[in-house]
Amino acid sequence: SLLDKLVKKYPERTWAVTQYAKLLIQIDQLDRAQEVVARHREVTTNLAEAYVLEAMVLRAQGKKVEALQLLTKADQRLPGVAAIQYNAG
Repeated sequence: SLLDKLVKKYPERTWAVTQYAKLLIQIDQLDRAQEVVARHREVTTNLAEAYVLEAMVLRAQGKKVEALQLLTKADQRLPGVAAIQYNAG
């Protein structure tokens, strides 16, 4: 509940969103994870991490092809970001 409150109040905080999204994935709350990540992507300046988080949720939903396509698009938009390239690999 702490992470839920923190993410609702500060959706731009990448650390909290990352931890909360991972927790939601672990407890199979994929729809909620997708909502949290989508809101984060709207307000963050850390686009690389937002792409990685979105791909992580897609992968958890069994959408591996879509996750890879998203990371490929992210790599084209933000070339040379190690986090994107690592997760695409």
